[in-house]
Amino acid sequence: MTIKARLGRIFGCGLAVILIAGLAGCLERKEEIRVRPDGSVTIVARFEGTDEELAGPFALPQTKQGWHVTREKKHQPTFDAEAATKDAAPDKNADDVSNDEAASQASDSSEQIVEAAAEFAAGAKLPSTFGDDSDVYLTFPTKIWRETREDGVYIHFYRRYERRDFAFVNMYEKIFVENKLNELEEKGKGFEDLERSEKAEMLENFAKYEILKQVELLQAAAESNRIETPQTAWLRSCNALKSVFDDFNKNHVDELLDETEQKRLRKRLAALGESLPKQALEKFFDELARLGSQDLADRLKVAYARKALAFRITESLRSHYFQVTLDLPGEIVAHDLLANVEDGQIVWDFNGEFLCDRSVELMATARIPLVSYDQ
Repeated sequence: MTIKARLGRIFGCGLAVILIAGLAGCLERKEEIRVRPDGSVTIVARFEGTDEELAGPFALPQTKQGWHVTREKKHQPTFDAEAATKDAAPDKNADDVSNDEAASQASDSSEQIVEAAAEFAAGAKLPSTFGDDSDVYLTFPTKIWRETREDGVYIHFYRRYERRDFAFVNMYEKIFVENKLNELEEKGKGFEDLERSEKAEMLENFAKYEILKQVELLQAAAESNRIETPQTAWLRSCNALKSVFDDFNKNHVDELLDETEQKRLRKRLAALGESLPKQALEKFFDELARLGSQDLADRLKVAYARKALAFRITESLRSHYFQVTLDLPGEIVAHDLLANVEDGQIVWDFNGEFLCDRSVELMATARIPLVSYDQ
């Protein structure tokens, strides 16, 4: 079960907003690659998910990249206000959730299919990403080439999904979020079952995670772009960032716990979930500009935006299901250990967590006997 689902179950849709605002659900990415004897290639990529899941932040194939892209609705559920209300908040009375809110959540469940197809001549460069920035979006360099030997023509396939940096931030999620969720689940408790001090600790842990997440992203952005920051300026800027969350712990946690009207609480949490990181980063860059220089702050701000987007994409990819089906001409000679052969095709199945902090290589080779090969 994903962090988003676990938080939703334990805290309800409102109290999880601060942490889960950027997380997507399970998107299916299915790709069919057909290679002809002459080395030409047809690729069809299908993405299935809800409107929310397909909205990103990852990239989909684009027409300007040479793809023929179509979109169709897979399922449009009939809205049932009573059922949707129960699904939206299983632990609440129907009166606690408005029909508009339930209808919105029911609408979000409709699924779309985005399909992209493209033809490539023998020897042509194959796509290595769907995004515009290879340092931010998922990259998967792909090569297909022929080799003539005495016993036939060999068709080789190679793809490498490049690793996505994740552990440098995820370690804090494990310490301050996952471990606490594990404790609650083991005890069969939800947020409402906790003592007031335990609830306050959970909210403060979310704040701690967000502080350390932003600092790690800033540090990674500075290192990857060789932006040198004077130590004193760096430390004071980090403390300026932290002061925003210290203020949240001191002045807002008790107010949130005193809130009894759930709809108003959800709105306040949603607003805080968006405003706290933004305010903290503004404090950081203002302090860095004051103690360092405006040029230094501006350069790091640009680098941070790209690093933060890359991390959000990685968070999203974690819950994606990947399936790559390869149809090679001739007899399959060999493939890597991740693959399976089904009905004469080579199939790879894996989820996005495979890409976290490691690369994934797909390899296969087929042979066309010379006697049957039509030059």
